[in-house]
Amino acid sequence: MGKQYANFGSYEGNCPPERKAWKQNGGSPPPVPVVETMEPYQYIQFPEHMGTIPLETEFFDMLTTKQAREYLEWYKSEVPKRFEYLISYCAREMKIPRSELLKFPEGCIPLWKWFQTKLTMRPTTQEEQDKMRREFGFLGEWHVLKRIVTEESRSIAYDISMYFGYQLILHYPNDLEWGYVLKPKDIVYLKSPLVVGFGAHYDSRGKLRKGAMAPSQAIGKQWCKIYHADLRMEDDDLYQSAIAIMDMVKTVEGMVVPPVEPVWGDLEAD
Repeated sequence: MGKQYANFGSYEGNCPPERKAWKQNGGSPPPVPVVETMEPYQYIQFPEHMGTIPLETEFFDMLTTKQAREYLEWYKSEVPKRFEYLISYCAREMKIPRSELLKFPEGCIPLWKWFQTKLTMRPTTQEEQDKMRREFGFLGEWHVLKRIVTEESRSIAYDISMYFGYQLILHYPNDLEWGYVLKPKDIVYLKSPLVVGFGAHYDSRGKLRKGAMAPSQAIGKQWCKIYHADLRMEDDDLYQSAIAIMDMVKTVEGMVVPPVEPVWGDLEAD
């Protein structure tokens, strides 16, 4: 004889109290609440020949001019896609409208709060510490890190740097653009994607010059706080970086350029 199951719908005596209530109300149980589960964050995928996340300056130093140009074109094509993915994922996890992240610089605050929840560290190897001592030992032991940010967190930071640069260019369409620089050779961000157009001025020869900023600098300014426990991270760190950088968008007469509000279209829909 097969297993016998109690028919709670027929036998009131065996019926759990909550099911009795369902039966008295017409026999339909209350709807089960839907709990949204987030899929793992999908990190940016670089072309195979680029290897891992190219955040180290040595990666760009090794590029030829042609390769730097190709990398910039690839980067520019990826930025809108990564921007939309980042704000969509962040908005869902933070349970805020996506429109909050479209605001700039105000959107930097919830974005940076979210990043802090994703930030993970790992111990450095002896080899990594030895390299730091060779390169930065003259600055003191403070620059030899015992823990560093994981590659996964660095990937999210890379997306945030794209967000930051994209927002700047959209808010200053007549002043800022993507580009790269080939000289001077000792510049830190040689051949890497840059936002170009800051502090427009004429040099002594009457030629128009403009400054540049690597989008990763917005995050880079926060690494000291991330790496050293005696420096406290604040929710408005990224916001304050944005304010300072926006004040650097000036006309040749030295006047600060006011930002314009982009037309977001479908991105404003939540």
